[in-house]
Amino acid sequence: MFKTTVVGSYPRVGDTPELQRLRRAIGEFEQGRRSLEELRQVEDDVTREVITEQARAGVDLITDGLIRWYDPVSHLCRHATGFEINGLLRFFDNNFFIRQPVVKEEVHWAGPSVSEEYRFAQAHAGGHPVKAVLMGPYTLARFAKDTHYGDFRALLRDLTVLVRTELVRTLEAGAQDVQVDEPALLEQPGDFPLLLAALRELLDGVKARTCLALYFGSLRGIAEALRELPVTGLLVDVVSRPENLEILAQGAWPADRSLVLGLLDARNTKLEPPEQVAELARRVAGRRPAESLWLAPSFGLELLPREAARRKLERLVECAAFLRRTQR
Repeated sequence: MFKTTVVGSYPRVGDTPELQRLRRAIGEFEQGRRSLEELRQVEDDVTREVITEQARAGVDLITDGLIRWYDPVSHLCRHATGFEINGLLRFFDNNFFIRQPVVKEEVHWAGPSVSEEYRFAQAHAGGHPVKAVLMGPYTLARFAKDTHYGDFRALLRDLTVLVRTELVRTLEAGAQDVQVDEPALLEQPGDFPLLLAALRELLDGVKARTCLALYFGSLRGIAEALRELPVTGLLVDVVSRPENLEILAQGAWPADRSLVLGLLDARNTKLEPPEQVAELARRVAGRRPAESLWLAPSFGLELLPREAARRKLERLVECAAFLRRTQR
């Protein structure tokens, strides 16, 4: 009842020298002063730290913080053939940049990434449930620069195969909760049929709990079609686009499927009052079973200082507890 989760990322560095060791390790690796094995050891240590921080804050369903991800888009592409990783590109309307993948030849999966990261996280979570996160094929296709296919549908088809291959490996590693991020859809709502077809292929036969994450945009262009999505849950940012809450309050998402409300601003250190968050959540809660409603930040917390991210998670848990106590 009114459980909590995170969207994906968590700050990889903090304000103290100890919390900045991953940044130093990456720089030393790029300069040839540290081996890949030594870099991986630091990544392991930081991953264990952020798993512990999330669990101690009381979050019900955590992630590994995406600590090993350079950014949300290029991560899977670095474990595939057919790509070169190019210069910086802004990730939506944020002071946050990705390395743009450039498609040079036919795309193929080349080795595990998220599956091995999930395996490590679950092994060090002390029995706490861990969610795997994958960037979806549609958003990968939209952010990639295609110099090979010359056909968006063909690129999307091969990227769907790529993501599904990693997804299957992740399920084999034991994942029972999987989040697929497709924020680019909200900028191109007319592409909903393309995304729907890709998701159906991606999730065909998948028995795990699956959540589609949509952030940084409005549901207005796809509200009537949401029920067609082949997922068991939907994560929606209601901070950047408050109208999404009203769309959901009108019953756009089925009450028998999970709904994750991104109610805490992941791009602002301000701590929202639990009463304010509860009032917003109640606009949707009255139409659905309490066990199907989750609270979350609006996006990954990587854009916040480490200490602010920890406080944001603690406030998230406080908000859920307040809702449980005051449920009418």
